[in-house]
Amino acid sequence: MSAEPIPTPPGPWCPDPIRQQRADYTLEDGIPFYWRVEQDPVHVYAYRLSDRLSLGGERQYELVADNAELIALAEPFEIKLPVAELTG
Repeated sequence: MSAEPIPTPPGPWCPDPIRQQRADYTLEDGIPFYWRVEQDPVHVYAYRLSDRLSLGGERQYELVADNAELIALAEPFEIKLPVAELTG
C-alpha cells in the first residue's frame, strides 16, 4: 500500500466537520502519528505526518494503513492489531 495524502473535506475520509477539526488540531500540534477508528462498520485508519507539503505549503498527513481485519505497523512502534478479533 502506498502512502497517500489525506483528502480535504468533503472527501470520503471525513464527512464529519468535528472529525476534520480534530485532524486539523492534530496537524497544528505536529503530532507525528494518529489512528482513526470508525465503528459502523469497524475499520482502523493509521496516518503519519509527512514531510511532503500541501499546495498551501503546509505539512500533511499520509494514510499508511487501513483495514477492518488486521493493522500491522512498524511506526511509531511495531504492532499487529487484530481489529476483527477485538470487535467480534
